[in-house]
Amino acid sequence: MAKIMKNYNSLFLFLLLIYTAVSCIHNPEQLNKNDSVVFLSNRESPKGEFDIFTMKIDGTYQTNLTNEIGSIRSISNPLISPDGKSVLYTSFNRGGRFLHILDIAKKKDKYLVNVNLDNPSASFIENGTKILYVKKIRGKKQIFIINTNGDNERNISSSSNDEYNPKFSNDNKRLVFVRSVNKKLSIVTRILNSNDENSFELKGNRINPAFVNNNDIIYESFVDDSYKIYMFDHESKQHTLLPTGNSNAYYPKPALNNEYIIFLSDARGMKYKDVCLLNLKTKKYKILTNRLNTINQNTSLSSDGKKVVFESIKYNDSEIYLLDLNDNKLLNLTNNLAWDCQPSF
Repeated sequence: MAKIMKNYNSLFLFLLLIYTAVSCIHNPEQLNKNDSVVFLSNRESPKGEFDIFTMKIDGTYQTNLTNEIGSIRSISNPLISPDGKSVLYTSFNRGGRFLHILDIAKKKDKYLVNVNLDNPSASFIENGTKILYVKKIRGKKQIFIINTNGDNERNISSSSNDEYNPKFSNDNKRLVFVRSVNKKLSIVTRILNSNDENSFELKGNRINPAFVNNNDIIYESFVDDSYKIYMFDHESKQHTLLPTGNSNAYYPKPALNNEYIIFLSDARGMKYKDVCLLNLKTKKYKILTNRLNTINQNTSLSSDGKKVVFESIKYNDSEIYLLDLNDNKLLNLTNNLAWDCQPSF
């Protein structure tokens, strides 16, 4: 009887080890948008070239998706589709800049279009069935839409001028973008079903508009020798300077049910850059990354607006951190002596 029990225990232990080993194998076929992150890393390339990786939100299951695909760069801006089945990115090959979509399960890479830009501001729209992006044609930046299968490319620009940095409202009814005419920049908002437009001219050369609550706009503008963040009220047509300190403030994005915005600031000096959180009701802000004496950039928000991933740079290394906006907890997701960058939900 004792011998039978011993054999039974050995068999149980063997099966448990097999189960554990199998469960540790991660071969993603679909990613959860709020539970997964896509990023770039050169950790596995002997020549320092980059690959696209995925990982769980706690940093586990870091998986290389493009170890057999070339032309990935540190500015490829990978983005997970809403259904979690594919990754959109920009490649550089044979002197051109190309928009690609990668099937995660099959690791099958599909060329979509030559955009002739390092950063085409590409994003998934209409529940991931289409892609919004910028393409340079005849020397001008123009806004396009294409189906995710590569069909039906359409130029939706309003003019023949440079138009770029497009973003849809959450309800997909309005479009905001930047227009440049004779080096003068304007933010343009457009109702898609009627093509009615409003625009206002701005100073500066780094304008990143985004919708808040589908109608209002947050943006940055260069005024009095520094970048500042403003909010444009759709009803009153008023522009309000948001209090972000006396330093440069960049890349505002709505967070936490559009009641807050996150932005980047060099308030602690030019050798640091921090992720900050501003309460739109109280107009008070706080620095969230002052525990990291690094340059923090390339923020991406989860679809529920509650978590942020970002790139943290120090000498000869960069890490990807997760920041929970509810409790301000910071977690280093990569912990790797390589360049891990461009994270996105």
